[in-house]
Amino acid sequence: MTVRLISISAFLFTIFATPLIAAESGVASGWRQTDTDHFTIIYQPADERVAAELIGFADGLYEELSACLGVDADWRIPVVIRGETGDANGYFGFFPTRIVLFTAVPSSPIIGPQLDEWLRLVFAHELTHYFQLTEPVGWGWFSRVLGRSASVINLMFMPNWASEGLAIHAETAFTGAGRGRSPVFEMQYVAALLADEFWSFDQAFYGSDFAPRSRVYVGGYVMVDYIIRTYGLDRFMDLSREYLRHPLLGIRRAIRRVLGVDVDVFYDAMLADLDQQYGSRAALSGGELVSPDDAGYWFLARGRTEMYGSSPTSYSGVITRDAWADGVQGSDLRNAVLMNVDPFSLSANDDLIIGIRRFGDELRPDRWVGFTDLVAIDRHTGSTRRVTRGHRLYHSALHPDGSRAVAVERVDGYSRLVRIDLAAGPPDSPGAVEVLWHPPQTYMAAPSVSPDGRHVVIVASRDREQELYLIDLVTGGVRSLTRSSGVAEHFPVYVSESTVWFTADLDGPLALYELDLASGTVAHLLTDRDGVFYATPLGDGAIYASYSYTGPSVKQIDQLTRRVVDWPGGVTPGDAAVFHDAASGGAAAGVPGLVAGAPAQDADGSEILGSRRFVDWPRPDLWLPVVLPSRSESGIGVEVGGLVVAGSLLEKNMGTLTSWVNLSSRVPSIAVQLSHCSGPWQSSIALTSAPRYLG
Repeated sequence: MTVRLISISAFLFTIFATPLIAAESGVASGWRQTDTDHFTIIYQPADERVAAELIGFADGLYEELSACLGVDADWRIPVVIRGETGDANGYFGFFPTRIVLFTAVPSSPIIGPQLDEWLRLVFAHELTHYFQLTEPVGWGWFSRVLGRSASVINLMFMPNWASEGLAIHAETAFTGAGRGRSPVFEMQYVAALLADEFWSFDQAFYGSDFAPRSRVYVGGYVMVDYIIRTYGLDRFMDLSREYLRHPLLGIRRAIRRVLGVDVDVFYDAMLADLDQQYGSRAALSGGELVSPDDAGYWFLARGRTEMYGSSPTSYSGVITRDAWADGVQGSDLRNAVLMNVDPFSLSANDDLIIGIRRFGDELRPDRWVGFTDLVAIDRHTGSTRRVTRGHRLYHSALHPDGSRAVAVERVDGYSRLVRIDLAAGPPDSPGAVEVLWHPPQTYMAAPSVSPDGRHVVIVASRDREQELYLIDLVTGGVRSLTRSSGVAEHFPVYVSESTVWFTADLDGPLALYELDLASGTVAHLLTDRDGVFYATPLGDGAIYASYSYTGPSVKQIDQLTRRVVDWPGGVTPGDAAVFHDAASGGAAAGVPGLVAGAPAQDADGSEILGSRRFVDWPRPDLWLPVVLPSRSESGIGVEVGGLVVAGSLLEKNMGTLTSWVNLSSRVPSIAVQLSHCSGPWQSSIALTSAPRYLG
């Protein structure tokens, strides 16, 4: 005998979580959406400018990428803009299929120069993933009948190096930036090549705690780039499709069938090609390695002779030069000043160490809401304090007297230069963070403060050119120091009142140069075969941050050789300075202004015409047939039915609907489950209607 049993179960968390849900729902209700020919752009009002910029180029980039890859989508692709993250990133995801873009610009130089194109770069990267991994090829064909998220099987099978390598190729080909143009990204594979420590083909399939940790990106790029340059993009896409048609037979078979060579032959040819490009660098001179000659990540504090980093078995710490002069020992690591900060943000004097650290939002614990705030450590007491709250900073630098610091702040998809009073009261008090320079559509990096505390030299990317700029902290004036079209300057460091050291890839790897601010003279100082991030004077030589096959490293050279060079585009000398207002970012004679066109306003006050309110409902994106054994009045029976999975684009709501029928009793059943996430909290409700056997 059977009866119908309907049950409802709900898990309701404590009433104290209700205000959090209400607040989160209020934020979600402010989301907007705008449709283009190929995309649905979803964003918060605070990110309207970013959305308007994306709308301006998204469809055009779609057409270019689609034509090159031979892939198309017959639906509008959802693109979610996240403007409240503390990190730069983006991803392509399933359940439902979507692209997510973080507006926060990168702090790491590994992504490449000219990062005023960050939004276009990350979009090109993720759109390439979307095209490659949702193509209905092989088992991915089931996405035609089971829903778009059924193509997740392509992601499960595709080697990471093949997907990431293609995406890096696209981000480089379709922007003026990209890791394919980054001398810092290049360091990772060139150092391994020159040391004869290159990873194997099989090791390119996974990441590692050893350098390079991002092996699927580095290894993927060099392999995909070689295939495209040697055989053509069409052949690589043929290789991708051949593998997806027969994934269980392995990528080696696909390479052999499409490229006509065995993997070992292919890989040796790729290494030979790399050697032809970079092998001559083995003859370049360089300094002596002073950081540990084994696995680890070691950086130099800019403008200092102290080292920051860790081995795979230690915490990150700051080690003075005296401590590691005779080689870093385990006791040196244990006694180091421990810090967990972005290594390129580290700055110090004899009393204080500052850096940038990630923080969550205590009042609104959403995993996509984060900050990167300034922290300071007193070297005498060891006490640590969080100096700022609710900011998204990177690349900090101390004033010489330690009373203030400058840093770069992420804002509106770009960045600006700010000054922080370290001796102020509460972190959120007025004047704690002061804007020094905020020109439109500009990416900044690596500020350095002059010994007298009056000037800041900084890298800025504008109009696809990365140059050095000088800011006068007293007058507010700004001048462009370099105008080197096609050459990107990196990591300036004041070494005296009138002298700045910086690095650039003028001819080969990142090399060290000296700029005389008064005369505008540039001199070459050092070329290391593995490259130079930045350097600090040490006697007649220098100690400098570099790279080796074991990872980021610190090296020392006893003697520098100065050789005056003609800098491409010239240098603006001090007596010919052209200034413009730093606070407004406006332009004066000789300094081009960057003024974005104002987007049209909608009738409801939105800046984007055609935008409307976005509702984050779960969207059905996958269904699967279900066949299960069950009980019946005659014994064991079979139940058949289907499962529908629905997810929301903001990843807050999830739903499943399962319906089945017992073939013996022909009694149908149904189960529905809905869940809602709000930060760390989750609520769910389930309803089931099914037969129950009573005897």
